[in-house]
Amino acid sequence: MAILAYDVDFHDRMPTVFPARGEMLRAAFAGQTDKRESIAGYNAALQTGVFLTDRLRPYEQRRRTNSGR
Repeated sequence: MAILAYDVDFHDRMPTVFPARGEMLRAAFAGQTDKRESIAGYNAALQTGVFLTDRLRPYEQRRRTNSGR
């Protein structure tokens, strides 16, 4: 089972993720709720696609790929 979600307030963590420009990015997204929701939804859809693609690969193929770690 997996829980897939997104955070509309991702901009609050920009200073941690991007130390060099985090405050600038946080300020840029601060008053734009619609834009943040659109970006967060798009990013969540991409990550969900990657997650599902990996889960759909045959078990043996995943095992061979991960055994090289």
